[in-house]
Amino acid sequence: MRAILTLLLISTCVAQEQAALLTGTVDDPTNAPIPFAIAQLEAPGGATKTVRVDKEGRFEFRGLLPGTYQLQIDAQGFLRQQIRDIQIGAGEQRRLAVIRLRVAPLPKCHEQICL
Repeated sequence: MRAILTLLLISTCVAQEQAALLTGTVDDPTNAPIPFAIAQLEAPGGATKTVRVDKEGRFEFRGLLPGTYQLQIDAQGFLRQQIRDIQIGAGEQRRLAVIRLRVAPLPKCHEQICL
């Protein structure tokens, strides 16, 4: 019984050491943070994690396993930004460069009909 408990504790510690962290910041073209955008991270195999960007434009994903990830940022009034092939190593604490979203074009309207 003691051996099983020891193995469980060791495997938990190893898993915690391998878990990675990915952080970043989302700004607009004037370098102002974009609060409350949605950051979605796709893991190898297709599983996704979604977080809301905080009021200072920051986001973080904790507990990531090593692998190649895809990140998508969405915010109302801005064009979607995708970052592909983000390599994450075991135990890595990776900070992405500032992600600057471009303003979405306004819809074209003619006689109350918008395209």
